[in-house]
Amino acid sequence: MFLRSLAMVFALALGSAWASQAWAEELIQCGSEDGRYNSCYVGHGYNTIRLVDRQSDAPCRPDNSFGVIGGVIWVDEGCRGIFAVSKGAGPNNAALVRCESQDGGFNSCFVGQYRLVEKFGRLSKASCEDNKGWGYDSRTGYIWVDYGCRADFYVE
Repeated sequence: MFLRSLAMVFALALGSAWASQAWAEELIQCGSEDGRYNSCYVGHGYNTIRLVDRQSDAPCRPDNSFGVIGGVIWVDEGCRGIFAVSKGAGPNNAALVRCESQDGGFNSCFVGQYRLVEKFGRLSKASCEDNKGWGYDSRTGYIWVDYGCRADFYVE
């Protein structure tokens, strides 16, 4: 019994250490002033960039009024907000990425080109069914979520 409890504590500690390593997030504020293009350097080695707080009346739409190229977030058309940049990796250079549907609507999170994208853990009461509540577009490198799906994804 003692050994089983010890093994369970070790597994939980290892899992939380891997998760905390994968969840190093930095918040970056970036904005388009007077509707003009602007860019904000975030550096290389990020796993995902997601809009966490829109701070403009103008909409912020992925690949339309904001996006990421290399180590730079770009914004345009009046989009202004705070972006979460996650860095770090787990085993085999895998990353744990959180993507959340906001107010039950569509959202997408840039993760780049990966061989494997799997749902790791659901955070919402919504079902998060494959190809309905979430999906991965390998052409664009975005995980998308919809219908209230909030989940962590394993990308490798």
